[in-house]
Amino acid sequence: MRVYDKSIQELLNSGRSRAAQEAAGTSDKLLSLHMGKDKLMKHLERLDKELNHLVRDRSYLNRSVNKCQLKIYNEIKNPLEIYSEKTKHEGFMISNQSQEIFPMPSRVQKISDIWASVQKYCFENHLFYQNCHTGIFLPDQMLMDLLTIPPTTRISSQNIQTLLRDHITLLTDDNLGLVLDTAGYKLMTTIEPSSSWAVNTSIGHTFICGFRTMKRKYPENFVLMKRITVSRYHEKHIIP
Repeated sequence: MRVYDKSIQELLNSGRSRAAQEAAGTSDKLLSLHMGKDKLMKHLERLDKELNHLVRDRSYLNRSVNKCQLKIYNEIKNPLEIYSEKTKHEGFMISNQSQEIFPMPSRVQKISDIWASVQKYCFENHLFYQNCHTGIFLPDQMLMDLLTIPPTTRISSQNIQTLLRDHITLLTDDNLGLVLDTAGYKLMTTIEPSSSWAVNTSIGHTFICGFRTMKRKYPENFVLMKRITVSRYHEKHIIP
């Protein structure tokens, strides 16, 4: 818009006589610039209206999402625990003993995250096999004690999962008890048998439904009945 205004002003201030302006086609140029400016203004007005519609639609969608309701019926004989799942149930749990040596959290997503922490420890303690470029390391006494390995064992990305097998646990639905009490999960309620529970939630939110049993040892003592990811504005689920 400023370009059009500037061009129009320059033509008006050119200082030429009327005859000279006509000869140079100034009138036609001014008309073309004004038409271009009007066309651009109409286009901007249309875009502004479309943007306002999008903002209103988004506000309506947000309000609608916030009004989603989930209702769960417990038809099993046990009290049903309902957890809100804030993070995906995947990755590995790391033993406390390993965390004391390697700088990593109690839960990681990939083996490569574990290997990065092991590498850092090996680099800091100069545990290189041959040189620092091989990506292979030899254990010091601390690693020999932790992994129960001899001093000649070569440690690499290829065997680190095997070497740490006693210190890492792959998270599955069978060992949910490991993570239900961590920050990634929140106990919402316990539904008694033949009862129900309703909650206002949002599309995409995930809930874990299950119960504890004395027939299994920890961490396999939580029986997963259903994982619910909300996909509709009004949902009902019966846990049979």
